[in-house]
Amino acid sequence: MPFPEPVPLPVDHPRTPGPGRRTAVHRERLGSPTTEALEELARSRRTSLFTPLAGAVALALHTATGAADVCLGTAVSHRTGGTIGCRVNTVALRTPVRPELTCGQLLDGLADRVVGALEHAALPFDEVVRALDPPRRPGRGPFFDVWVTLWDEIDVTGGLRLTGGPVPLRDGLFDLSFQFARDRHGTCLTLQYDRDLYEPATAAELSRRVLRHAAALARTRPRNRFPCPSRPSPARPRPARSARPRGLHRFRLERRHRPRRLVRCPPTTN
Repeated sequence: MPFPEPVPLPVDHPRTPGPGRRTAVHRERLGSPTTEALEELARSRRTSLFTPLAGAVALALHTATGAADVCLGTAVSHRTGGTIGCRVNTVALRTPVRPELTCGQLLDGLADRVVGALEHAALPFDEVVRALDPPRRPGRGPFFDVWVTLWDEIDVTGGLRLTGGPVPLRDGLFDLSFQFARDRHGTCLTLQYDRDLYEPATAAELSRRVLRHAAALARTRPRNRFPCPSRPSPARPRPARSARPRGLHRFRLERRHRPRRLVRCPPTTN
C-alpha cells in the first residue's frame, strides 16, 4: 500500500520549514446529551468514545479538503504490570473516508485501526518512521499533521472519578491538535493550532465543523451513509476549478504534490 498523501489542509499562510510551531488555542463544547449519544453509538460498535470523536475529525477534514485518505496521529499507552514512569507511544490511524461508506463501516474501520495500534503500541514510532522511510516534505510530518486525543474520566475506588485535560503548549508539534476532554457536563474540545499557518477564524470554523459532524454521527443510524452536513453547494459559481466547502471558501487548499504559496481568493459574486 502506498504511503498516505498529506491532507491538503486549509492553511491561511505559506508553510515554512523550521523547528517548533507557535500555537494558539480555540475551545468549543459538546453537550452532555450528544456526548452520551456518542458513547451509546460507540458501545453499539464495541469501541470507545474516542472512535466516533476521531471519526468526526476525519469527516471534518474530508469535507473541508476533499481528502478521501485521512491519517491522524494519537497517543497510546503500553504500560504493563509493575512498570512505572511515562509509557506512551505515538501511532498513526489511517482512515479512508468515502461517500459510499455507511456510518457503521466508517466507525468499524476506525475501531479496527485503533485495536491494531494498541496491539503494536510497544513499537517506538521513531523506529517505524526509520524503517519505512516515507517521503518527506518541508514543514510536514512523516505520516500526519493532525493529532487527536481523548482525556476520559476514570472511575477509582471510593466513588471518586478522575478527569484529565489538555495542557496547551506554547510550541506545538502539529498543524492541528484536536484534544477532547470528557467531564460531567459533556465533552470539551480544545484545538491547539499553528498560529503562523491558521487565522483564529479558520481554527474556529474547523472546530465547529468537527462538532457538527460529531452531533450528526450521534443522530445517525449505523447503516446510514456517513453524515456530511457541511458539503458545498454545487449551484454557486466559483472562480477556481474545485468547489470549496462553506466557511473555508476564501482560502486555497494546499496541493498534495508540491507546496505553493496560499493567498486569499477574491469574493465571489452571484
